[in-house]
Amino acid sequence: MRRLSAIIGIIAVSTVLAEGVRVIGQARGQGLPPSPPAGRGGPPAQPPTPPVTTGVILGQVVDGKDSRPVGGAIVSLSGGNLPTITMVNGRQMAGPSASPSSPRRVLTDGQGRFMFYNLTASSYTVTATAPGYLGGSYGQTTPSGPSRQLTLKEDQKIGDIKVSIWKNATVSGTVVDEVGEPAVGVPVTVMRRMATGLGVRFGGGPQTRTDDRGMYRIAGLAPGDYVVSIRSSTATMPSSVIDTFQSLSAGRGNNPASQALSQRLSASGAPGPSQTGVRVGDVYFQENFQQRGASGPPPADDGRIFVYPTMYFPAAAKVSDASVLSLGAGDEPSNVDFQLRLSQTFKVSGAVISADGAAANLGVRLFPSNMDAFQSDNSLDVASTATEADGKFTFLGVPPGSYVVKVLSIPRPVGMNGPQPPGTTQSPTPSTDPTLFAEASISVGDVDVTDVSLALKVGPRVSGRVEFDGSAQKPVLGAMPQRVNVNLTPADGRSVNGPILPPVINASGQFTTMSLPPGKYLLTANAPGWVLKSAISGGRDISQIPVDLQDTDASGIVVTFFDRPAQLSGIVHTSGGDIDATAMVLIFPADYRQEIESGISPRRLRSVRAGSDGRYTTSGMLPGEYYVAAVTENSMDASDITRMLNAVAGLATRVTLAESEKHTQDLTSRQVQVR
Repeated sequence: MRRLSAIIGIIAVSTVLAEGVRVIGQARGQGLPPSPPAGRGGPPAQPPTPPVTTGVILGQVVDGKDSRPVGGAIVSLSGGNLPTITMVNGRQMAGPSASPSSPRRVLTDGQGRFMFYNLTASSYTVTATAPGYLGGSYGQTTPSGPSRQLTLKEDQKIGDIKVSIWKNATVSGTVVDEVGEPAVGVPVTVMRRMATGLGVRFGGGPQTRTDDRGMYRIAGLAPGDYVVSIRSSTATMPSSVIDTFQSLSAGRGNNPASQALSQRLSASGAPGPSQTGVRVGDVYFQENFQQRGASGPPPADDGRIFVYPTMYFPAAAKVSDASVLSLGAGDEPSNVDFQLRLSQTFKVSGAVISADGAAANLGVRLFPSNMDAFQSDNSLDVASTATEADGKFTFLGVPPGSYVVKVLSIPRPVGMNGPQPPGTTQSPTPSTDPTLFAEASISVGDVDVTDVSLALKVGPRVSGRVEFDGSAQKPVLGAMPQRVNVNLTPADGRSVNGPILPPVINASGQFTTMSLPPGKYLLTANAPGWVLKSAISGGRDISQIPVDLQDTDASGIVVTFFDRPAQLSGIVHTSGGDIDATAMVLIFPADYRQEIESGISPRRLRSVRAGSDGRYTTSGMLPGEYYVAAVTENSMDASDITRMLNAVAGLATRVTLAESEKHTQDLTSRQVQVR
């Protein structure tokens, strides 16, 4: 049966090739009727000369782990020339190709084979997807590795390419309660563990809920390191805030005052002003807030509350103590089980203090003390509440542990308040209102914690000017939409609960940012036709070394663009002297150890793959000292950039790039062991 399938596949391919030759022959003028005269006294119009369209790409989609063929995969081809229609004396002429267009998406047969035909000489990208697999592209040898283009010459037929795809990994297990009964409807979350220059970070991932047997299954995971958790989150909402909102909303439709209150609560991460949960004294208490965490028993008659605290597999209270699951392609660990344990909780209360008395109706959130280990604050809070009219706040249901109490209110951008009138558009712009923040560290043991004091501060602003150093045409400033943009981005890559919009740059190049949350920032900027050279603040280039912004403004920043970047190129050979068309070329600053502590700026860290002729080229380079090295692709390890660069630096060549210089540096590819 297998031999019969192979024979059928060969016949099908031969038939398609024969049909392609027949059609191509017609496209070259065999059988095309002559064109009528173009007009009185003029020569007949000549149809456009179509390019040669006899190129063919044959290949196979395989499993990247064991090279087994993958049938039923969808293979897509991009690049090349699509046919267009040209009118000549009232007649339609196809061009640039007069033949039928090649199919751009095909389905592999049972042996994973595919074919594209009627192709012109060009560069193409071939990608493949299949249910249950991570997509892959031609040239990709690892799930996170780079792809490469396929260059097809005129009349060329390539018949042996492989496109690898990788099976998704899956995690499954069972969750039971403290007495061993299935825990139903409990959210289970998977987080990716990532090593960066700033240390280990845990990023957000997919979530599912246990079924009526207490079982869960999370599929679609890329190979990598993960931790699995059951999170706990509660909400405490003062009844006075709810009463105020309902009073403002009563019988008035879209009342501006109620909208303003709702937006103020939302901007600071407070629970919604609704009677959700159980009434406990003067507050409403809700477990499993926003479907995060397992629900424990209702509050006892004496007011005591028991909850299921956050747990990391197998039974850790902190993510740093969790077991890390190293998943390869197709791995399916099925025993990632949890047993929930109830914990008595305590009350945490205090007040938010403001110099102008504007501390009412602000969200207050409780985070784990090691929150810097996470890539984002979103969905990380253990508890949330809102301040009352006098700034006081209360959390109920807080398990023992170490926490950070935070207030962060980022104002809503201008132009986001409701739909725009028909026929008008308005891009959101930064608000002039301040960002408010405060935080305090606390420890909860076996008693309530009271008198937590949070003094509100105003987030800093950054101001400066934009300059252009060069003779290229300068972009127009002060026009909307802006073509020149300046941005402040968190240096550690962590996201915050709110939008940080770029500032408006006026006609003279001056700008002032919105009031920012505190933290370390890198300045990024772009202008069409120009390259960001530097952003100097106090003698320091904050486009490469972050600036630490707390509650003091930073002014006088000079952002300079220039039009004389350098270029680095060369040819990569193997150790035997042959052309290496598969090597990766890494280029990074010679002082990378200083920068890596705060995250290397992408402008100075480059990776490029050698072409089919072994050549590599990088443009838009800043002047400076660099390491450059060619490494075999299978030695690349992006999971820990610090270790990778340390390993590569010992084999690298040091080069100095000057402005406008086109530097040539040939390389020999090396195998690098990253440990």
